[in-house]
Order: sequence, then structure tokens, then C-alpha cells
Amino acid sequence: MQTVRLGQLVTSMAGRDRGRQYIVVRVVDERFVDVADGSLRLVSKPKRKNLRHLMIHRYVDRKLAEKLSQDPQSVTDAEVAEVLDSLNAGQEEARS
Repeated sequence: MQTVRLGQLVTSMAGRDRGRQYIVVRVVDERFVDVADGSLRLVSKPKRKNLRHLMIHRYVDRKLAEKLSQDPQSVTDAEVAEVLDSLNAGQEEARS
């Protein structure tokens, strides 16, 4: 099974949220993680996903990872949404 870290970018590959990008906010065990996107899935109420249903990307936001490891409740939905928005904006620029 792939290892996943706090603050890592993942994409849902199964379920009705297929194709949606998230940030890992908690590693539950070797099979499950909690993910949030800052808009539909809030940090305070993350979505639990099986690692088999996720595409795990190499990108890890170091600032978010550090905050999540020290105090998970210090991370805001706006910070998570900002990271995802900046990644999506970078992908749009690369396509142009």
C-alpha cells in the first residue's frame, strides 16, 4: 500500500466525488485517511476515504503538513481551499 502524508494532495477515484481533489488532514491507519477541500468537505468534518480509492500525488504542502502535525485544529478551511486553488490555477496555466 502507498504511504501518504499530512498535507498531501490526493484525487478521489471512486464514489460520487470522483475526480475531486483533496488534502490529507489525518492519517487514520494504513488503509484510511481523512481528507478535506475547504469548501464542500470542511476540515472540521473531513471525508474518510480508503487509500485504494485515491490517486496519491507527489505534492505535499509543507506549511499545511507542519501545522497539521503540530495542531490539526489550527488549520482553516480557507488555507486548504487556497492551496487547492493555487494548484488548480497552476494546472490551468500549464495547459494554456
